[in-house]
Amino acid sequence: ALPIYRLRSHHTCLRGHFSKFGFPDHLDNICECLESVEDVSHFMLQCRLYEDHRLEMVQAIDQAFVSLDVPPHLRQINLKTLLGAQEDLPSDMRSIIGELVLNFISKTSKKI
Repeated sequence: ALPIYRLRSHHTCLRGHFSKFGFPDHLDNICECLESVEDVSHFMLQCRLYEDHRLEMVQAIDQAFVSLDVPPHLRQINLKTLLGAQEDLPSDMRSIIGELVLNFISKTSKKI
C-alpha cells in the first residue's frame, strides 16, 4: 500500500519532510500538536492528536500477536514492526499489521 511505502521511505507529506526542501507552504516542520517535529516516528508513535486511534491499533496488534501465537520475543510494537520491516514476524502477522496501520492512517485523516 502506498501510504506504508511512503512512511517506510520517509517521502511523506508530513511537515518534517516538506520543510527540508523549503516548500513555501511548509516552512514550519513542527506538528500541529506543537510538541515535536512532524516526522514518521512522531506521527506513528508519539503524537497525542492520534493517541486514541494509536491505542486502538496497538490493542488490535496485541490481540493478533496472541491469536496467531507469535513468540513473545517478537511481540514488539515499534516503527520497524508497524512499517512491515520486521522480517522475522510471520507473513500473516505482517499482513494484519499492515491493514491495521492503513486503518490508523485513515482514521487520522492525515495526508501521507
